[in-house]
Parts: sequence; structure tokens; C-alpha cells
Amino acid sequence: MRTSTSRFHIAFLCSLAITASHATTILYVDDQFTDGASTDGADAKDIAWYVNNTGSSTTSSVGTDAIINTGNALRMNTTATFRKFIGVFSSTITISQGETLQLGFDYRFHETANVGGVFRFGLFNNGGTSASANGTVADSNNFGYAGTTNPGADSASGTRVAYEAAGDAVLGGSTPGALVLIGPSGSSVNSGTSSKGSVLFSVTRNLDDSISLSSSINGLSAASVDFGSPATSPQFLNYDFHEVAIGLGGSAADFSIDNVVVQVVPEPSAALLGVLGSLLLLRRRR
Repeated sequence: MRTSTSRFHIAFLCSLAITASHATTILYVDDQFTDGASTDGADAKDIAWYVNNTGSSTTSSVGTDAIINTGNALRMNTTATFRKFIGVFSSTITISQGETLQLGFDYRFHETANVGGVFRFGLFNNGGTSASANGTVADSNNFGYAGTTNPGADSASGTRVAYEAAGDAVLGGSTPGALVLIGPSGSSVNSGTSSKGSVLFSVTRNLDDSISLSSSINGLSAASVDFGSPATSPQFLNYDFHEVAIGLGGSAADFSIDNVVVQVVPEPSAALLGVLGSLLLLRRRR
């Protein structure tokens, strides 16, 4: 009887652990461009997207892209460098101690872009100036965290993570706000022009208020870095986010994005930790 009771307790506690570990993830953005527009429109959890520069050198559109998905995708056609999309959140996203802010999306390039660090993406604080129209994105005072990769090469060290200070355009390359690349690199993948790539980029606020970054392409090995606590590295720390940026560095190539997800994943809750502790005690007793 004791064995049967213990098995029941273990099964019950396991079910609680599964519930606790998934209960409080908050989905802020789930943009599949189903409504055919780049505005904050009819789709639930979509956001408004803006292009930092427009004109004959850069245009954007939403249309079907069967390689990424069966539905629509947001496409940029450009002959200029440092072009990007900025997607504006409907409200500020603040991460608390132990929480992780995740950005995930699918992409494909329509022409070869075999350049290190040319594809860039990140999560940013707008510095008090929100993007509101194409071609008038005031982002030189923005700051936050980014990832970069080479979308045209299979490489064990082609993906990086970075902090970006204010003083230069988002995803730019000039001082004083240039990307500060720190930490071990991760793998990049040559997605060519006929296959889909997937990005997962994470910003974690640790329990001591330090920040950890991670970025992985197609589930390959991740680039990562840990920034110090407020006492040692205050210049690198930010917990409030207003926008996502996805674009190019010092090269020009047409690309599309789709299935953009932004969510906050909590730390393992106290309830979950208690459940796991109880499981260990039951195992020892058995």
C-alpha cells in the first residue's frame, strides 16, 4: 500500500510540476502577417512595423511566401546597407528578476548574403522616442541587446550576441552606440535563397539583476554572454523594452520575416521548486 500511495503522490506532484512550469508564460507578440499588412491591424497579438529608410533604394511589402510558411510574410527589398524593420510593442515589456524575454522568428533571404554579422536582430528600449512612421525612425537614442549572424555560411562561430548603447542607430556599426560583441560565438547556417531559417534570441534578468544573452540559429549551438551586476556593469543593464528590430548590417540583400513571437518566460516558480523537492524526498523514502 505504501508503494502504491507513493506512486500516486509522485504522479500527482509530476502533474503539478508540469502545470507550474508552463502556467505563467506571457505572450506579447505573435505576428504572422495574416491580415496582409504591416500595421497593428486585425490580427491578434500583431504589432506595427516601420522601415528606418524608404525611397527607391528600400521598399517593404506583405505577401505570400510559401518557403517560410503557407501564409504571408513581411519582405524588405533594398539596395542599401543598414536597412531594418522596427516593430513597436503596444506597451512596455518589463522583465523581473528570474524572467527571460524571448524573440523568435523565421526568415529567408532572396539573394545571397554571405557576410559576417550582416543579419541583425534584437530587443530595445526606445529611449523615449517611439517609431511612428516609415522613414522617420528616431532610433539614435535607443539601447538594448542584439544578435548577429552570417546567413550565407555554415560556421561554428558565425553567430554573436551584443549589447548596444545609445548614440548610433539601432543595429548600426558606428560609435558611440556600436554593437559591443562579447562572449562565446554560436553556429551560423547557410540558408541560401530557397530555405527557411529560424532565430531564437533571449534576454534573461538574473536574480542578482545581471543580464544573460543567448542566440541560436536553427537550434544550433548558441552564442551567449553574461553581463555583471549593477555594481560592476551598470552600463550594460536594461530591463524595459519597447520594440524589436530586425535588419541588415553593412551589406544589402532582400529578405523576409514571418512568425514573429515575443514572450516572457518566468523563472521556475517557488511552487515548482517545492514540487521538485517533494519528489526528491519521496524518492529517498522509497
